[in-house]
Formats: sequence, C-alpha cells, structure tokens
Amino acid sequence: MANITVSPNMNLPIPVPGQDPGPDWANNIVACLNAIDSHNHSPNQGVQIQPDGISITADLPYNDNNATALRSVRFNAQTAPLAGASDIGCLYESGVDLYYNDGNGNQVRITQSGSVTGATGTITGLPSGTASASFSNPTFTFESATNTPAVISAGPYTMGRNAAGSNVINFSPSSSQVVDYNFVYPPALPSSNSFLSINNVGNASFVALGSTVFGPANKNTNGFLSLTSATPFNLQFLDIPAAGIYLITAQVQLKMGDNSTNPSTDLDFTVSSANNNITGLIGGFACIDFNSIEGQNATSGLGNYTRSGSLMFTYQAIAAIRLYLNCQITFTGTAPKARGGFQAALIGA
Repeated sequence: MANITVSPNMNLPIPVPGQDPGPDWANNIVACLNAIDSHNHSPNQGVQIQPDGISITADLPYNDNNATALRSVRFNAQTAPLAGASDIGCLYESGVDLYYNDGNGNQVRITQSGSVTGATGTITGLPSGTASASFSNPTFTFESATNTPAVISAGPYTMGRNAAGSNVINFSPSSSQVVDYNFVYPPALPSSNSFLSINNVGNASFVALGSTVFGPANKNTNGFLSLTSATPFNLQFLDIPAAGIYLITAQVQLKMGDNSTNPSTDLDFTVSSANNNITGLIGGFACIDFNSIEGQNATSGLGNYTRSGSLMFTYQAIAAIRLYLNCQITFTGTAPKARGGFQAALIGA
C-alpha cells in the first residue's frame, strides 16, 4: 500500500496516516506546505477562482495586458459625463449614451438618439437606416431613405444663383406670424399665363386669365380732358357685368401742350392722394397713389410732354357694378390735360 496520496488540484504528496514512516512523513508534510504557500490558482496550482469567489472593491489593474475573449462590456450608467482628474483615456456610459474621455480630458460623445454622433461639422443622427446627406458638384442632396427626399426644418432661407458673388433672395416668415400654416405648391405648371391663388388651407393653384376683357365705357378713352380747376373729377368709369374675380388696371396720364407746340410755362403738378380712388356704387376702394406722375420744369421740346402712373389689383365683385376712376390734380401755371385708362379682365368665378 502506498505511503502517500497525490491531490488532484495541486499534486500534493499527502501522507497516509499509519503508512508513511518518518522521516518521509515529515518531508511530505513540508512539501505540501511549500506548495500551498506558493500556489496561484493557475492550472495545477489550486482550483481556479469562480466569479462567486471574487469581490472587487478597488480598481483592478491588468498590468498593461489585454482583456480577451469578452462577449460584451456592460457599463453602469453615470448621471453625468465623468470629469475627475483621473478620468482620462476611459470609455463609459452617461445617461443612455456612450462617451470617451481622451488624454486631455475632453468628453467625447460617441452616440446620441440611437445612432453614432458626427464629428464637428457633420450631421448629428447620421447614419440612420438609409438616410443620407451627400454632395455631388454642384448639388447637396438630403434623403430620409433611399431615393426619398428628406424633410428640412430651417429658419429664414437665402437663395442665390450657383455663381460666385451672386446676388441673393431672402425668404422669411412675417415677424407678426402667430400660427403655423402650410403652403402647398400646385402639382404642375399652367398651360397659359395665369394667376396664383391660395385657399384657406394653404393649397395653391393656378387661375387662368379670362378671355373676356372689359374696357372703359365713357369719355377720355383716347383724348385728353382739359382741366380748368383743381377739384376732384371723374376720368373714367367701367361697368363690371357680373360677379367674379377681376384683374383691374387703372392709369392716369397728364400732359402739357399738344403735339405741335411748346409748353408756354413750366409744368408743375402733383396728385392729391386724398382724392385719388376707385369707387363703386356699393362703396370705395383703397386709395390709389398716383404721386409717381409728378411733373416738373417741362420748358423745352415739343409738346406732348407727359407723365403717367398706373395701378393693378384684383377685385372680387359680388354682383354687376360700375367702378369710377376719380382724380384730383393740383397744378401751377398752365393747366395740364388729363386722361384716364381703365380695364378689367375676368380671371376667376
């Protein structure tokens, strides 16, 4: 019968009581104790330590070695990015996102809103599915998915030509806007010259110009009316035959002299905006400012020295109506002559 048994985990020569004589018994005890003293739980150096046998209460150094064969690394989420003096060169989770503190202590956010964040100057949130932002000279393209244009939310927009030093057009909402609203473009261009109309939900559509044009119905269509005073007078009237939406064009023209003689004195006239208006049998319209036809110092050249001013606007008639073009002219020197033009085109029902 053997005097010793060999232990399975550390190969210890354990003496068998009553069998191992001295001094072998003592030598085997000493060998066992020395092996126990130097064991490190590596193979044949004791039972390997299981997770239940470990309680880590301080930082665990790897002595410049790698952590290998990890399935995953799971962090305890921090309430805020780490900012301690020793928190450099470290990877961690803050809130629900991944961070890395570089060697200078910069807190670099790696993820945001479920995707990888971009570096400074790139677009946060990309990549996300097949969404993309790309540039192919000279066009930037933004897509929310493959071949799907993305929705863009922005402030005032500046548009210019694709050329160096181009002048630009600025698009901006009104500073007094108090509610959101839509503006939806028509689905296609019109087949002929048309007006753009917008309904109360923001849908735009083209309204074709009507084929019927209504012209003036009384004096001064072709000739000028000689003025003798500065009192208000009616230059023209126009009969709107039925309800509808009309494009109204009104014009006032003044001249000094005629086609064969020079003006005898300086022509100096202004238009009194207080009495310039278009009125109808059912009421008046906003004042028309004809001050752009102010004339001055026409002392040379043949006659027919003229100045004119015009106004174009839309008017919705609820029934047949007669419109009047009224004007008052203040002048010095020889009285000028005046005539008025008036026209309406039906553009919609």
